[in-house]
Amino acid sequence: MDFKLFLSTFLLFSGVAWAACPGDLPNGTLVPLYFGFMTAVDPHSDYVLAGIIPAVDLALELINNNTSILSGYELSYNDTIYDAQCSHRQGRDQFFSMISKRPPDFIALLGAGCSAATLPVAELAHYWNFPIVSYSSAAPMLSDVSLYPSFFRTYPSDGNFVPAFVGLVRGLGWKRVFILTEESPLFVQNERPLVEALSEAGIYGKSHSFLSGPDVDVAEVVRDVIYKNEHNNTHIFFLNMYSGKARAAFCAFYRLNMFYPNYAFIIPGWYQTGWWNNDAVNVSCSTRDLQTQLDRVLILQQLPVALNRSAPTISGLTADEFDTRYRSRLNDREYINRLPGPPSVYYPIPDALTAFDALWSLALGLDRVQRAVCANETLGCNGGPLTELEDFMYYNDQVECMVNKSLSMTGFEGVSGYVEFNANGTRVQEAFTIFQYQENTVRVLIGTLSLADNNTFRYRNDTAVWPNGIPPDGTEIKIINTIHVSLNVIFYTAAILGAVFAIGCLAFNVYFRNKKIIKLTSPNLNYTIGAGSLVMYSSVIFLLLPGLDTYSLHLRCIVGYWLAMIGYIIAFSAVLAKMWRVYYIFHNPTASKRTLKDWHLLVAVGVITSIVCLILIIGESIPQTRHEPTLVVDRETESTTNEFDVVVNYCTYSCYRSTTSVAFQALIMAMLFLLQAIGIFLAFQTRKVKVKVLNDAKQVTAIIYVTSVCVVLIIMTTFALGSFLNTSSAVFSLSIAAASTAFLILIFIPKMYNLYKDPDGENIFTGTHSSAAVPGIAAGAASILTGVQPGNSFLLRKESIGINMALATLGDDPKATIAVLEAKVLELEEELRNSKMNPGNPTKRGSLFPGFMSKNGLGNNRSSRDSTTEGSRASVTFEQPKDNLNAANSMTSPPSSVIRESSEEIEEGSDDRDNTNVTSNGMNGNGVSNSGDCVKNNDGGKNEEEGTAKTSRTETNL
Repeated sequence: MDFKLFLSTFLLFSGVAWAACPGDLPNGTLVPLYFGFMTAVDPHSDYVLAGIIPAVDLALELINNNTSILSGYELSYNDTIYDAQCSHRQGRDQFFSMISKRPPDFIALLGAGCSAATLPVAELAHYWNFPIVSYSSAAPMLSDVSLYPSFFRTYPSDGNFVPAFVGLVRGLGWKRVFILTEESPLFVQNERPLVEALSEAGIYGKSHSFLSGPDVDVAEVVRDVIYKNEHNNTHIFFLNMYSGKARAAFCAFYRLNMFYPNYAFIIPGWYQTGWWNNDAVNVSCSTRDLQTQLDRVLILQQLPVALNRSAPTISGLTADEFDTRYRSRLNDREYINRLPGPPSVYYPIPDALTAFDALWSLALGLDRVQRAVCANETLGCNGGPLTELEDFMYYNDQVECMVNKSLSMTGFEGVSGYVEFNANGTRVQEAFTIFQYQENTVRVLIGTLSLADNNTFRYRNDTAVWPNGIPPDGTEIKIINTIHVSLNVIFYTAAILGAVFAIGCLAFNVYFRNKKIIKLTSPNLNYTIGAGSLVMYSSVIFLLLPGLDTYSLHLRCIVGYWLAMIGYIIAFSAVLAKMWRVYYIFHNPTASKRTLKDWHLLVAVGVITSIVCLILIIGESIPQTRHEPTLVVDRETESTTNEFDVVVNYCTYSCYRSTTSVAFQALIMAMLFLLQAIGIFLAFQTRKVKVKVLNDAKQVTAIIYVTSVCVVLIIMTTFALGSFLNTSSAVFSLSIAAASTAFLILIFIPKMYNLYKDPDGENIFTGTHSSAAVPGIAAGAASILTGVQPGNSFLLRKESIGINMALATLGDDPKATIAVLEAKVLELEEELRNSKMNPGNPTKRGSLFPGFMSKNGLGNNRSSRDSTTEGSRASVTFEQPKDNLNAANSMTSPPSSVIRESSEEIEEGSDDRDNTNVTSNGMNGNGVSNSGDCVKNNDGGKNEEEGTAKTSRTETNL
């Protein structure tokens, strides 16, 4: 800086800085004002920009002929064009070559072509204090003022390209895009932001990049992407690459028959006119082939255009007039031959518009600086002394600052639209323009994207834009299958008939509830079984709902599933309760066991059902385990492709959306299996109970077999067949219907049959058990039972049940039966002795026969007082022969009559009314003797029974 200050002071005192303004010069005298001009002329450049040279020359002609701009100056690039070849290294080398040629010192730079060449030049130019105005550099990083403080561009930044691209895709209704990217700084910088922006907009975006360079086989890259399905069947492609690589890519797509109307392609808007005819990249397709492939290809052009092409601009030309004069120069062979490079590189390109306006921006900025200098104004810059433009040198900070300030204030109507710069030196952009190649690759403007209106795409005229419709994006077409109507008819009919059957069974149970056969089978639990089956039938209606709306799906997934599970648990737990009662009575009986009431069993059923309901509620409360309808592929129907080569998948809704949900279902299924195992255990333990009316072991075993199969089928449906719509619906519904029908048939049908055969229950215990093998012991037990004293019939009931249970459990094993009965007789004799030794406490807990006169209890010399014990729960029936002394030999079936007593305990659980009707030895219910056959004489003698043997029966209805 000290050296710069010294030179500035020297020039100030030498008077150079105070030269006269151009307006003060003699008439006709023009001061040359040079700027550097850098572009890409080499035909092998990634992006050839030779086509802008005629536009720059036209701008120079108009500027120099306009006396109101840079009056007294002649703006020129000194007939020297620096070829940066669209290369980072070449651009840097050309910059050093330019500044090394002195004089003159260039006051500014127009260039340096594409972004790859501009990046190093813009970073270096600041150190030589001259600004750069670019016409074709779109890299977003060039907006970084800290790195590029003297950079301006009339070409918009690609920073707006990403939201504009998303707006175009969204506006056309596409949900999938595949990006094919050439690994060049210009394209790589946009690749990731594009994918991220698409994802944020709910659009599937995927990219694939390939190396840049002349040796890369782009066709092979395209084939690999398609054959390996890296594009995931996407039909929308964005070619994020230079035009030469795009030419090879389009040829590869043509060979794969991937073109409109099945596919769509998007390319950048800065490709030069006729780029597909560039022979720099050899392809196997003819021009006609490429034109066919390019039909309906979209061009997203961030380059602004004058929408009103007949409006005059600052140059005095309209957009149409500029286009005419520009093409006229391109067709001037003499003119073209004077330019550097082969004539083949000179063809119309869109960048000609921005290059024309870029030079006008520079001229207007320099003009404002010169006017400020003549007016002795600094434009707010304090970098040194004021200096005429023609006297600018690279060490002059003041001129650089003033030019930058002046360009920042520039605004005018150009041939590319209105031109102004933001604080970063980038052209302010209001809209993108969308073009389309139509017949014979004619470039047609079809719409715009307004940045101020959230990048909204609007057609200018949608006529003939898509003659065969907008191409599909490749999103799989999902056809949602519903349950076949035949299944609805079959299972709805079956469910309704089943519900009617369940109601009929419940009505039967209610109507005949006072019948002995029904009372012995726990009718309250039968109500529960019938109700559970009815709930299961109703679940089938919900499980097969055909609707696809949210309400119907939630009814199917939640209500249907809940009803099926709860109905099954209610019915099966009631069956278990019935089995538990039989098991409880006949397994390891003791005199102190409590009688099981129906309400005990109903509470157990309620507890089990509540546990299952709690599990279901917890599952629905947790989002990860909730039954949410989820769309899955229906594996019953194979996917196909339509006429647009789009995959068509057939889908259905599944109620199990995650592994967590499946795990929670496994918990419920495990509980079902636990109940099945309990049922198997109870059925096995009670299989030898001989009273068929009491014992449902066979029916329960059959129920367990049926329901086990049904549970397995339900598990298969839940975990393996969820994506098979009709199969899973049929299997699940069939399992539920079969289980509920099994409950009803196996529980109620046998009772209906037994009631039909024995309406009054007279033969319930006939043939229940044979005691012929133990007549002596049986008769002895019967004799003991005849000596029951008043008030002890309840205790008798308990003890007789103990004998009964053993007899019923042991079945037909005589030795075991004898052993049990002998042990019981010894126990009774011991209690008899204890009662005689303690007359003051004759009714010790557990003793049944206090006051017996006979030691062995097989005879009774005391007259028996016949009485009826109120509240007695016993039901004892046996035959008493005429000769009481021969009772032991003539008793034939006491075990059967005693078993009846245990059955009355179950009957008791069904009806708790104490309705006692006892008739013993001819006594009425009030204890008054009717026959007088057995009386006590005053002298203590016995009266023998007279007449034929009479049947004495004691019945107690509980």
